[in-house]
Amino acid sequence: MKIRQNSRVELDYTIAGTDGEIYESSAENGPLTYVQGEDEIPPLLQAALEGRAVGEEVELVLAPADAFGEYDPDGIVSIPPAEFPEDTEVEPGDLVPVTIELDDEGGECEEIEMRVVEVTPDAVILDMNPALAGKTITFTVRVLSVRNSDAE
Repeated sequence: MKIRQNSRVELDYTIAGTDGEIYESSAENGPLTYVQGEDEIPPLLQAALEGRAVGEEVELVLAPADAFGEYDPDGIVSIPPAEFPEDTEVEPGDLVPVTIELDDEGGECEEIEMRVVEVTPDAVILDMNPALAGKTITFTVRVLSVRNSDAE
């Protein structure tokens, strides 16, 4: 079976930087499973996988805009430590859930994970940018399985 719209696909994968540094891989996280056409992976990678079958490999270099986005310096926020529950200890590198308001009227909210950049007595500095934002990356993938997900 070949990858087509609505296929459930399982991949072995590696995400590396231009210097060859491996940022993420299925060796440490297990295979990546996604549904073709559901925008769960970068669109150019999804397009490169269309029509591929089990065992086929794809290597694709993606610019930041086509991968995890450009780095946004406005994505850095400072939160007073008192905003965190008293028992919470955060350290640089931790991911913490933060609720943000999507409109000025205080109605709709969304919870996102932000990375702790720095902790001082006066502030916890958080970064809402994806860890790989602003980086050119290479996806190396091998198709492990393809099945129809229409019935799921």
